[in-house]
Parts: sequence; structure tokens; C-alpha cells
Amino acid sequence: MVDLYTPEGIDILGNLIECNPDSPNQRFIGPIEVFAKLLVGYATVPLDKYHLAPSALEHFETASRDPAFYMILKRVVLLFQRYKSHLPPYTQKELSFPGVKIEDIKIDKLVTYFDKFESDVTNLVQLTPEEVKKDNVVIKVRQDRLNHKPFTYKIHVSSKTDQDATVRVYLGPKTDEYFRELNLQENRMNFIELDNFKYTLKAGSNVIEKSSSDSYWFIPDKTSMRDMIRKLTDALQGTAVDIDAFEAFYGFPNRLVLPIGRPEGFTFQLLVCLNPYKTPTVQTTQQPTTYYFGRVGTGMNYVDNYAFGFPLDRIMEDDALNVPNCMFKDVTIYHKEDINSSASGDNAV
Repeated sequence: MVDLYTPEGIDILGNLIECNPDSPNQRFIGPIEVFAKLLVGYATVPLDKYHLAPSALEHFETASRDPAFYMILKRVVLLFQRYKSHLPPYTQKELSFPGVKIEDIKIDKLVTYFDKFESDVTNLVQLTPEEVKKDNVVIKVRQDRLNHKPFTYKIHVSSKTDQDATVRVYLGPKTDEYFRELNLQENRMNFIELDNFKYTLKAGSNVIEKSSSDSYWFIPDKTSMRDMIRKLTDALQGTAVDIDAFEAFYGFPNRLVLPIGRPEGFTFQLLVCLNPYKTPTVQTTQQPTTYYFGRVGTGMNYVDNYAFGFPLDRIMEDDALNVPNCMFKDVTIYHKEDINSSASGDNAV
């Protein structure tokens, strides 16, 4: 019998659902997400292990554009939420941080726009070495991509003592499609975590300043194939090459930090919570903590020992978030069409 209602219960459930090597019974319970993609994607039975015919749901490039992909992921998330629904709701005492109060939140004007971006797809065309030498053609694809103007926010905090804190920043909708204000209990799953970091508070007033490009969850565009070949050629010729060793293997595009706004403004809610810092009790990565996402075999970066999505991961008692260390702030996101597009480059889509 495996007890899921322990501090490690969510990890056990995650291993069961994903069928990780740490799963209690890997042979009995298969990977739900993998089988769902095979079933919904109408993947054919492979002739052998060398002749596979993956469906559109099994390619990252096409899956992210398929509504069925998000339906499957939502079903997996609901499995975790069903488990969370059996846990006791958060109380005001659990969410409080004695001696700490958020005085104010200030944020720059939030503006989104569509960027004319060019992607180098020359490597998709098969050319012989002779053709490459004869005609050095560069093939690019231009597309509109959602982007946003860089912004910063400042959190003004007062603390009675010197202490470490964990700062979490969430962004979520304020109303439904009929402009009716949403209750937090039914709206908590619609919030996106923009940032999560450790901060050392000093006694007195503190100003926590963060940029939209500093979040662990979001990454810049990938290095293009042309840039990689250029760096490789320079290295072979003995030229010093600056290699970005901290490039994440995966992550959410930084340009999609904000949802698309409206010309007249689109109101959202910013939620900021400060909680006492708890040292992680799980394995941490051995690589520099530039991103949360670790490389294979290096572990993961954990900011603290709170649950993922805390405190919005579980239902909570009424007014549980009515504490000085948490604050909601209405923010307005505008969308502009006349902003000059950013510099086009060779980065991948």
C-alpha cells in the first residue's frame, strides 16, 4: 500500500502518471500522456523499432498547434487537481508571514504587439556540397509573432527583521467572457506564475525590482543553425568564440510573458506573495541556476520547499489570502499595432 497523503505524495503520484523509473509499479501503470497521444493522434502500429510513424501529437512542432494536445494536458492536470481536492484547504495561518507586509506594487505600462520576425530555414533544404559552394542562398520565413515591450515591476515591502523570503508573482484574469468578476476559488487555476525567487529582506523598507526578462520560467529565442555553424567555423579557424553554456534545453518563450492585450486596455490581476523561505529537501542541480530547467542527469533547480503553484495549487478558506504578505493589483495590458518590429534575426521559431 502506497500512502499518497504525505509530503512526498505528489511526487509519487507524478511518477505514477508519467511512468518514471521511480514509479512504484512501472510495469503495471503505463505513461498516460504517451498512450493518449497515440490513441487520439491515430498513430499507426510500427513495423519494428526502426520504422516508426509518429502522429502529429508526437512531434513538438505540430503538437503545440493542435487543440487535442492541450485537451490531453488538461486531463493530466486534472488528475493532480483531483488529488489536491482531497487535501485540507489552506488556512490564513499557513499563508501568513508574520512581520512582513507588502506596501505597494508598481509596474511599467504593459504593451503587446505583433513582431515581424524572420527565421532562417536554410538548413531544411537539402543541398549537396557542390550546390552550397556554387550558390550560397539563404532562405528565410517571415511571420507575425506576439511580443511585448520590456517592463519592470517594483514590490515595496516592509519587514520587522532580517530574514529570507520566497517571492511569487502571478498573473491571471479578473473577469470572465461576460465581464463578470471571478471568484478566486474558481479562478485560481487560470493564474500563470511569472516568477519565483528567493530574496533576503532587511529590517525596514525593501524595494524588490525585477525585469520581465529575468524570470526563470521564460527563455530567449534559441540559437539558430546558421549561428551555430558560424561559431563552429570560427572555432576551427582559431578565432575566439563566445559560447552560451547556459542556454536552456526547453522553456516558455520570453516574448509570451504577457497575453495579448486590447487597444482600449485589457484588465488582469497581478498577485504577489511573500512567504518564509524553506530550504529544498529534494535533489538540486549541479549546474549554474540560470534556468529552472536542468540538463539530463543534473537534477532540477528548486527555489524552496513549497508545492508547485503555491498558494494557488489548492483550495483555501475564505479570506485566506487576506494577509499583509500578499497583494492583488489590477494591471492593464494594451495592444498596439504601430510599434516598430524588433530586429529580425536568424533565431528559430
